[in-house]
Amino acid sequence: MKRCYKLFILMALLLGKAMANEDVVISIDEGFSAPIPIAITEFEEQSFISQENQGKSVTSFDLAQIVDDDLRASGKFATFSRNQMPKLEKQDPEQFRAWADLGLDYVVVGYITHNEITSRVSFQLIDTLGIKGDEGSAILNKTYEFNRDDYRRIAHKISNDIFEFLTNQKGNFNTKVAYVFKNRQGIYHLRTSDFDGSNVENLIHSSNPILSPRFSNDGKHIVYVTLEKDRSSIRLLNINTKREQVIVSYKGYNGSPFFTANNTVIFTSNRDGKFNIYVKDRNYKMAKLTHKANNTEAVISKDGKYLLFVSDRSGNPLIYVKDIKTGNTQALTQETSFSPQIANNSKFMVAVVNNKVVRVDFANNKYTNISRKDGQNPSISPNGTMILFSEPSGINTVIRGVSADGKTVFSFINRENGQYMYPTFAPY
Repeated sequence: MKRCYKLFILMALLLGKAMANEDVVISIDEGFSAPIPIAITEFEEQSFISQENQGKSVTSFDLAQIVDDDLRASGKFATFSRNQMPKLEKQDPEQFRAWADLGLDYVVVGYITHNEITSRVSFQLIDTLGIKGDEGSAILNKTYEFNRDDYRRIAHKISNDIFEFLTNQKGNFNTKVAYVFKNRQGIYHLRTSDFDGSNVENLIHSSNPILSPRFSNDGKHIVYVTLEKDRSSIRLLNINTKREQVIVSYKGYNGSPFFTANNTVIFTSNRDGKFNIYVKDRNYKMAKLTHKANNTEAVISKDGKYLLFVSDRSGNPLIYVKDIKTGNTQALTQETSFSPQIANNSKFMVAVVNNKVVRVDFANNKYTNISRKDGQNPSISPNGTMILFSEPSGINTVIRGVSADGKTVFSFINRENGQYMYPTFAPY
């Protein structure tokens, strides 16, 4: 595939040279590191049931497999198949040499106990090679007590503990996702779930199309678009109370809402005839951000320095970046492209280019194919390790998950026949 991205990088400053004032500058320096080899052993379980409840059983759940799936999904870890694991001998002080001989840097062991109401899990992270501690020593020990219905949250929490300890980066395995599901009867549902599609909650449903959900920065609200007779409206939903309010409803098209860092909303509207990008603050004051041609699908970098958007000012729709301070604007792509999303660290973006989801690294203009088929509406996890997007699957549309390096595909649960669309990550 032809390299179609052009970014203006702050390399000249590193060389002691001044750049021209008209250039838009994004300064980056990052590459991919090799995944960490790790094994998650099956957690042993014991039940302590009182005499009056001895005939009752406790439903078992595989915390270890959820942790394994989480770490692998990040692309930062290479997990080891259980079928190839050597038998765990508790009394053998040399046990973990066998793991080291298999090329594993770390091993996780765990124990779960149950009573009638709650469960308790304890786990240890073992350093087989002495990378962060003594060889074979436990370098991380934690215990959690939890209600059994909450087992997936605890598994994700364990995954976060391990991820953060070994990468020095915040984990996001307990981060929620919002998406739209359209069933075979034509009813649209706005839902939230875990990042892997489990623990689904239906927030609202409507016979009118629901599009483009986005979380507020505190994760308490979702802004979304609904299509009506002569216009589309942008609505704000309180996730806890389910109360809604209309925040934009000009005649014609209003869409692509996005929360800025200070919780103002930017959006696209054709209220003046052309599609342009506007911002509306918490006092409902509005300002127009673009003026040339048609402009849509705007996002702002987390540091508030750059506005990325789609424009047809050069003919085909391309992705542009605007330096908010100087107003200088440059094209980032040279082929038909939509749906830009910029990582929280401003080091890369994902977008739909020629109908494929692609990652673009700003440091070297490198692109990485994320979708294998036509993809739509990509979203990046808060720590930049995972990407969700929707793609066709027969007569259905499903949500796919891929690690941000494009190498690891992970499962997102698409239980029903219909259209799974517009996935978007919540903040941490």
